[in-house]
Amino acid sequence: MTAPPDSPAKSQAHGSASGEPRPPLGLPELLEMLLRQKAITAQQGKDLEARATTLRSRVLKDRVGSVRSQAAARYDVSAAEIVAAASLPHAQKDHRKLDEDAIAQAIASEAGLRYAKIDPLRLDNALISKTFSRPFVRHHVVIPLAQESEGLVIAVADPFDTTLRETLQDVLRRPFVYAVTSKRDILAVADRVFGLRSSIRQAVSELGEQSPTQTLVQLVQLRSNEELASSNDEHVVAAVDFLLNYAFEQRASDLHLEPRANDAVVRFRIDGILHDIESYPPAVHAAIISRVKVMARMDIAERRRPQDGRIKTQRGQAEVEMRVSSLPTAFGEKVVIRVLDPSILQADLQDLGFAPHERELYEKWITAPSGLILVTGPTGSGKTTTLYSTLRYL
Repeated sequence: MTAPPDSPAKSQAHGSASGEPRPPLGLPELLEMLLRQKAITAQQGKDLEARATTLRSRVLKDRVGSVRSQAAARYDVSAAEIVAAASLPHAQKDHRKLDEDAIAQAIASEAGLRYAKIDPLRLDNALISKTFSRPFVRHHVVIPLAQESEGLVIAVADPFDTTLRETLQDVLRRPFVYAVTSKRDILAVADRVFGLRSSIRQAVSELGEQSPTQTLVQLVQLRSNEELASSNDEHVVAAVDFLLNYAFEQRASDLHLEPRANDAVVRFRIDGILHDIESYPPAVHAAIISRVKVMARMDIAERRRPQDGRIKTQRGQAEVEMRVSSLPTAFGEKVVIRVLDPSILQADLQDLGFAPHERELYEKWITAPSGLILVTGPTGSGKTTTLYSTLRYL
C-alpha cells in the first residue's frame, strides 16, 4: 500500500505540500488512510487488496440490478465502493459495518473537512438544478448542498482530487467549500432531483402553462380529450413514478398533491411531519392528478365531488397498497395518498428509533402485569407501527 495524499488542510488545492496535482483516491491510498483512522486492521487491509478484483465485479453486478442500472454501470467503481462491498465490521466501533458512510467519515476526518450525511428533505432542489447539470453531477460525483457565508457548500466523495477542484473553480467562479459524503448518496440525489425535474420540465413543454383563472374555470368543467390523453404522457407517468418511489424510500406515510393559486406542491408526511418536496405549474398538477386517478381506478371526468380509490404496486418482494382520496378545491383537485406499508407487521422495537434508556423503560412498562399505555401522535407518526412492534415483542 502506498502513502496517501496529504490532507487538504495543508494545501488549498488538496494536493501535496509542493502543490503537485493529485489523482483521484485509489484503493491503496484509501486503505492506508483507513488504517490510520483505525477503521480497519492491517490484516483486513491485506485481505481487501487481495479481493479487490472480485469486490469490484460485485459492485458492477449490483449496479446492473439497481434503479440506476445501465446509466450507473458506465461510471468507474470507486475505492470506497470496493471497500464497502466487503461488508467488514468497523475495527473500532462495535455493531457497525464499514459501509460507504463510515468510509466517508474517515475520509472527512483525514482531510480535515466536515462530513455531511445528505438529508434529501432539506436539500434545495432549485439550487442543485441551476448550479450543475445532471451529467456533470454524475461524472464528477458532486452536489451542492447549501449557500453559506463562507461560500457554496459542495458535497464530494473524493476531496483529494485536485483536478476536480480546478474544474469546480472554472465552472463556479465563486467561493466554495467542501463537505464529504458518500458517492452513493450523491448519485441517489442526482437521480431523484434531476429525474423528477426533467419529467416536469418536459411535461410543461408539452402541456403548456395555465393561468390561475384557467385553473378555476376547469374546476367545474370536464376535461377535453386532449387533456385526458395527456395524463398518460410518458413524462407525467415518469414524474408520478419518481414521486411514489421517493415516498417509499423516505418511508412517507402520506403524499399530498395540493393545488395553489399560482402553482402546485407535493408534500410528504414523514414521522407525522409534513415536508414540502417539490412545486410545479398548475398544468402539470392537472395531468399528475389524472394519472393518479387512472392508477386508482377513479373517475377522471368527475372533479366536482370527492372520490376514493386504491393502488397496489410491487416494491421488492412486498406488495404495497395505497389509498387515494381526491377533493375539489378552489384551485383544482387535491389528492392525498396514504401508503399502507406491510413491513410494519415485521418491525421490531429496536427498529423504531428508541434511545437506549427509552427502550429499556418502555420494555419495562409493557411487561408489567397491569397498567395502561396510551400511544398518541399525529397522523403518520408511527402509532400503529409501535403497537404492532409491541405485540411482536410480547
